[in-house]
Amino acid sequence: MLLITFLIYYILRTETIAAEKDIFGPDKHCKEKNGFEYKLEVSDNGKGIPKEIDFENSDFLGFQLVNLLVEQIDGEIEPKRDKGTQFVIGFSVE
Repeated sequence: MLLITFLIYYILRTETIAAEKDIFGPDKHCKEKNGFEYKLEVSDNGKGIPKEIDFENSDFLGFQLVNLLVEQIDGEIEPKRDKGTQFVIGFSVE
């Protein structure tokens, strides 16, 4: 988990520095299409989360933390249960 946190921080920090120097910046097409500058997708190829589990109102601490953290960055999260489990998180950096 620490590795993923570091990679996300590094990507955002590098892109922020590059945007300040006009090298590149957030994806404008993503913002036009989704309303967010960034999209983070995390997935696996396991069995997936059972359909009975309400991700947004779950008693599981992990799901509660994920929802809380996404809310703190004014983002949106979309769980997908097709082939394994996939979470798509959209957010912007100000």
